[in-house]
Amino acid sequence: MYDRYCILATAMHLPSLEETSIRQFLDHMKSRMETKAVRLHALLPGISIESSRDAIARASVMLDWKRLEEQFELVETPEDFKEQAWQFIDTAAAWFQPAADDMPLAVLPRVVVRTFADRLASALAIDAPHAYQLTAELMGASNWLELAGLKPFVPIEEPLYSYSVKVIEGEEYAHLEPCLAAQCQDEEFEALTVSRQLVLQGDAAQNETVYRPSLLSAAATVVKCRLLDEQHELVDWKGRAAIAELDKIYPVDCRRPLAPGSKTHLFYIQLRTALYAAYLHTGNLDLAYAEREILVARGHEYRGDYERLLKEWAPRGSKAHERTALCIV
Repeated sequence: MYDRYCILATAMHLPSLEETSIRQFLDHMKSRMETKAVRLHALLPGISIESSRDAIARASVMLDWKRLEEQFELVETPEDFKEQAWQFIDTAAAWFQPAADDMPLAVLPRVVVRTFADRLASALAIDAPHAYQLTAELMGASNWLELAGLKPFVPIEEPLYSYSVKVIEGEEYAHLEPCLAAQCQDEEFEALTVSRQLVLQGDAAQNETVYRPSLLSAAATVVKCRLLDEQHELVDWKGRAAIAELDKIYPVDCRRPLAPGSKTHLFYIQLRTALYAAYLHTGNLDLAYAEREILVARGHEYRGDYERLLKEWAPRGSKAHERTALCIV
């Protein structure tokens, strides 16, 4: 998972592990955490410096400051660090020192810092607005909106996506356009794939789809995670719920291929690929036939993507073939 740490470190402008010795690197990172603990001590009347250190440690998924120091001491080589990359991904927010021109934060740092704020609220048993304000000040901002920017609200009644037809190089393609809030949510869920382990991604996505089943990034994430857990009924439930909402704006019998180069369309293809694989696993070939036909037609520009996923997800040697009544709409 070190590759994910590197993506995170680049996005958050963290010092490189390769630029110094492992001990100097960790000492420098710990000093950044100590600085935040001292700052928290100043911001929160009545808290001791010891409790402040422990709060920073817990917001970084360490039991307390003593455990954090012990964990750092166990890392003796760059290889040790790389083997424990997930642990250090969780400490990245406490290492983060955004510059003024980094604010409002880009997607990946914003997701990481928001997670830190949520953990700080839990560690100190304070209300979320207070924890978010403290986090903003720990990061050098005057308030949360200055640090993270204004997050667009998600519409409750209106569809999250709109359907249209685009002509590209003389060919007609279907196009799903996310509203601003859906685009933001999709970007943040994509960031979660870097900053959280798979099981936590699945839980977060499943919670998100309770009220917004058609949010494609979350729907694609939850069906992938449940498929890998062999929870095929959950894949069907969550996948069909998402498709049912999308079918309100996407013509059900549309055979027109989705336009290339769209992350939204890729999420859609991932969702339907997971459904297809789940039906193959359960032997529900009628539904598998229909899903494969949709993949072939709508996913024409994403064939390499869904075939790669099927190699990972579908039962070995399985395949479904049958025509359905899709047409140009």
